[in-house]
Amino acid sequence: MSLDERNFPAGSRQAELERLSPGSSLGARLDRGVWMALSQGPPESWSWPRALGTAAVSIAIGVVIFLAAYREPAFLVGLALAYALVIGRARGAHRRFLEREG
Repeated sequence: MSLDERNFPAGSRQAELERLSPGSSLGARLDRGVWMALSQGPPESWSWPRALGTAAVSIAIGVVIFLAAYREPAFLVGLALAYALVIGRARGAHRRFLEREG
């Protein structure tokens, strides 16, 4: 059975993620991954507080790592840029979902 033929129980987290970004392409997998990484809920709803809160906690942990072990400023800059890209990708997935469901 291919990834496109999977049947998840209605209402399950997996089913919601498939609704957000169906398919097995790299882009679809990235969309589902960033959505989960930002602790987002159902695909119909985007939560800025969750997205920014998750990024803030991750960057705070990065600051602790920076202060304790890895004193390279590029580490913090890279982490901030990575989360900006993750937030942008997840927001784009949400917009594409809303357009499809339209």
